[in-house]
Amino acid sequence: MENKQFRLKRIRSQIRRLIPVVFLMLAIVLMTLWRTQNPAIVAARGYIADKLVPVVMVLSAPARWLKAGKDTFFNALFLYRRNQELEQENASLREWRALALQLQSEQNEIKKLVGYVSHPNSTSVTARLVMDTGDKFSRSYVALAGKTEGVRNGAVAMTDKGLFARVIEVGDHGSRLMMLTDYLSRVPVLVGEKRIPAILTGDNTNHPKIIFTDRVSEIKVGDVILTSGYMGVYPSGLNIGVVRSVIENEIDVDLFELGEGLEFVRLVDFGLSDVLLNTDCKEP
Repeated sequence: MENKQFRLKRIRSQIRRLIPVVFLMLAIVLMTLWRTQNPAIVAARGYIADKLVPVVMVLSAPARWLKAGKDTFFNALFLYRRNQELEQENASLREWRALALQLQSEQNEIKKLVGYVSHPNSTSVTARLVMDTGDKFSRSYVALAGKTEGVRNGAVAMTDKGLFARVIEVGDHGSRLMMLTDYLSRVPVLVGEKRIPAILTGDNTNHPKIIFTDRVSEIKVGDVILTSGYMGVYPSGLNIGVVRSVIENEIDVDLFELGEGLEFVRLVDFGLSDVLLNTDCKEP
């Protein structure tokens, strides 16, 4: 019994040793036959290849799907990253466009101011304007130029349209302006072709009033108003506005420059800084 089991084990061991040899011989035979140009073998090869194509297609499908999925994933990732880059570039271009439009607007404003012709003995500084929020009772501006830039008290703020305000306080790098519409503003003026002397007074509206004249009957709508230079607070001949309406003894004025949307102003020094600021005409 033991000898029989030993023999079976020996036979199985020999068979296992012969299996690689058999497969090797079979592979050699198949390779030889595959290369043979015998018509029958060629036909057999074609028949086998035809039968194996569907099997190969089925077996290779997962690999194809995996490759297609991988390509789709990486393409989507590339498109996502590219889209992010384009969005960043677009945002940057929008910022540059906004800056270019701002610079163009500022350049246009400065060009207008450069076109203003001032008094031959005057000096001027172009400054940016910001709203002064410190005064709750009137609207006023601060010009971003001060003593360091050569601005002095008494300088007038001009645009290409005409007189806008006057410097009443000067710091190192900023100046506070009092507008013609301010309720404290008093400007000696001449009205119309007859150059009727009067006082332009602000009332915190866009339409200051003409007061202190006994020649109301001679003033008509559309008359041009200029500074008179009286008392030396303002130089003479600066454009201010036109008469808007004449109702009984009340005369309203349309100013040439209200300052709405104004970004830059020219601060012109006519050498009147020695005139006391409290010499403006007051109502009795």
